[in-house]
Amino acid sequence: MGDTVARRPADYTAVRGVEAPAPTAATQRTVDGAAELHRLSQRKMEAAETPTDPRPRAEPAGATILVCDDEPSLREFVRAVLGPDYRFIEAADGKAALALAHDVVPDLVVLDLMLPVMSGIAVLEEIRSDERLAGVPVIVMTAWSHAESSALTAGADRFVSKPFDPDELTAAVAELLA
Repeated sequence: MGDTVARRPADYTAVRGVEAPAPTAATQRTVDGAAELHRLSQRKMEAAETPTDPRPRAEPAGATILVCDDEPSLREFVRAVLGPDYRFIEAADGKAALALAHDVVPDLVVLDLMLPVMSGIAVLEEIRSDERLAGVPVIVMTAWSHAESSALTAGADRFVSKPFDPDELTAAVAELLA
């Protein structure tokens, strides 16, 4: 039913205390469902971006959100769900996310745990140990629902399981930025 992504556990930096789950039929359905959500969000974003006014749009004045996930479609879906009131910066791996966080000091971070180069837990621990970044709220989003306690222990402010409920993510962002 669409785009599929297959990853081997070796493709990711290990998350301490959490073992990679074996791929299952449910995992494939999740990937297929995410692909379908992505296609729907693409259509919604394209419709919203159809200019009715020929003047260029100004940059949003809202908070800056760092979205770190190795799947471009998921980063795009997070942007579509949260809407145009925020500025987004993106990273596809943990090391790039940490570098962006140091350069920009975002208002909020949405972070996956299973990342190449540097795990999401390691990124979170670095954020919490850095004086400039320690107060930045972090929402951890991952398909590893059993990793919630590891994420919260490392300093996550919220945990959202993938596939995620758009309303849950929107509410968590609004609450943490209030």
